[in-house]
This record gives sequence, C-alpha cells and structure tokens, in this order.
Amino acid sequence: DEKYQSLIVSASAGALVLPYLFFSPLAGKLPNFCNKTRIIRIAKWTELPIMLIAICGFYFQSPIIALTSIVLMGLQSALFSPAKYGLIKDIGGIERISQGMGGMEAVSFIGILIGTVIASFMAELSPWWFYCCVLLIIASLGIISSYFIKANETRTNETTSTNPIKFIRDTHRMLKGYEGLNGVIHLLSLFWWLSATLQIVIIIFAKDTLFLTPSKSGYIMALIAIGISVGCLVGGRLDKRHYMLGITPFIGLLIAALLVAIFALPMTPILFTALAFSVAFLGGLFKIPLDAEIQKRVESSKLNIVLAYFN
Repeated sequence: DEKYQSLIVSASAGALVLPYLFFSPLAGKLPNFCNKTRIIRIAKWTELPIMLIAICGFYFQSPIIALTSIVLMGLQSALFSPAKYGLIKDIGGIERISQGMGGMEAVSFIGILIGTVIASFMAELSPWWFYCCVLLIIASLGIISSYFIKANETRTNETTSTNPIKFIRDTHRMLKGYEGLNGVIHLLSLFWWLSATLQIVIIIFAKDTLFLTPSKSGYIMALIAIGISVGCLVGGRLDKRHYMLGITPFIGLLIAALLVAIFALPMTPILFTALAFSVAFLGGLFKIPLDAEIQKRVESSKLNIVLAYFN
C-alpha cells in the first residue's frame, strides 16, 4: 500500500543499520582470530544465502521476508566493514591512504549508482525471477573479487568487550589519547546521518513533490552517486598533495547553504538535481580527509578496533 511507503523505506534503512550498533564490537575482535582477507571472503560467501532469502521476499511479496534479508545484509556488512577499511593501509601503506580511501569510497558509490539505476528499472519492468538472477550474479561477483585481494596484513591482539555500550565507552576513552580524533569520528557519523536522511527524503520527495516515476528518480539518485564518487576521487588526490583537514569546516558550511537553498527555493527537477549533485560532490570532498585522518593517526594494531567503533 502506497500510504506505507515512507514507513517501509525508513524501516529498510533502519534494518540495514541497526546490526552495526550491536555487532560492531564483535567485528573489532574478529581479526584477533583470523586475517582480514579471510573475514572478507567468508562475508562474501554468506551473501549467497542472504540473497536467496531476499528472492523469497520478492516471490511471496512479503515485506517481512524482505526486511529479514536486509537485517542479515546489515549484519554481514557490520562484521566485515572494519576489515575492509583496515586493509587500505595494509595494501597501500601510509603514503597512499588518502588515495586508497578516495578510490574505495568512489567505487562503493559507483556500486550504489549501478544498483540504483538497475533497481529503478527493475521496479517498473522486471518479473521476480529477474531480481533473482541479478542478486545472485552480484553476490557471485563479490565472492570472485574477494580472491584477488593481496595484502601484507598486521595482526591485532586487542582485548575489547562485545557489549556495545562498554565497547563504545572504552574505545572513546582510548581515543582521548589521539587529540581531536573523537571529533573526527563524531563528525563523520553526523555526515552519514545526514546522508541517510537525505536518501530517504529524496526518494519520497521525487515521487510526491516532483511527481517523477521510479526510473526518473533513479536517474537523480544516479547523478547524486556520480557526484559523491567524483568528490571522493578528487578529495583523495587533493588530500594526498595538500593536507585538507583544515578546510572541511568550510566545505561543511557550503553544503549547509546548498541544503537551505533546496528547502527555501521552489524546486524543478533540473534545479533540484543540480543542487543535489553539488551537495553530493562536496560531500565526497568533505569526508575523505576525515576518513584518511583515522587511518593516518591510528597504528595498525589498534585500527580495526577504531574502525569498529566508527561503525
């Protein structure tokens, strides 16, 4: 029912994110038992059964089954995300952290772009069995890609609690030894909060206010993904050459001004797309120096714990 659209979109976002809160402490401990490359490969293999659950949700047109698959994807992502980001320093060394972060985030958002465009067309045109094929192909490509990872890994041996509240409290105290780093992580968290909120708003706004079809909304989301991907790539290159952390407050103020303009001005699809693209591009410039700062400041033996805390 369309009247539940906003609720379902919000529930889907929550279902994806909630496992990060409860299982990130466990993710921080996993590299104590096996290397990060293996964690990623195991996580990729678990995508196949999760995709089968999602397919059942489409086949039976069951929001509950579909949300269950999203919760499981959130769990899988929460457990392997610190390992994924922790490999950047292991693969490229300290001197290539900014480029590595920029490249990884750009590729991630390109994946979001491709998924958004495909999903927009699939929502209008495709039968359930097509969803099945696409999801299984994507999961299989992830498994194959994981076997191309080559890294000189630093093993960790940090003792942390799996209690989320105690984990957050203890890691917050530990990070007081790194001047300003708690602020960097809190700022990045606010960035993701804003991004998730905007994503939900844009989906509903494009349909209810701009009266766009799902495919046209997909084009807007695609351009936004291109914007942040380009911003991440540019941010990675600039931060390698010139230390950009000091200008992030000014980029943040510019993003805020554009968001006010989107709220205050009468919107047409073209104007809205242009402003949203600009916000996305600046968002990429904003986040990469902050991401890189975590990698630069924290020694490899503690990095997975800090990345789990950031989760």
